[in-house]
Amino acid sequence: MNPTSTSLAPIASNFQKLERLVLCRSGTIGDAEIACIAAKCAALKKLCIECCPISDVGIEALGFGCPNLVEVKVKKCKGVGTEVADQL
Repeated sequence: MNPTSTSLAPIASNFQKLERLVLCRSGTIGDAEIACIAAKCAALKKLCIECCPISDVGIEALGFGCPNLVEVKVKKCKGVGTEVADQL
């Protein structure tokens, strides 16, 4: 699947108690999609993002929108710097 923020919004709204999510190798998972997840999935505890075109902006959105995050794995996302990942 290649979800967008438009398709993720209704899905995330119906799964507000979602605790784990893995997003790998999707060319459509960017900052807008991460921000959508952060806004709708406050119960999220574990997130794995791999090879997606996200940046520091998306990672910062997680910090503001997902207060229950205890584990975030960000692999091979070229737009994410180590400083922002460490702050999260």
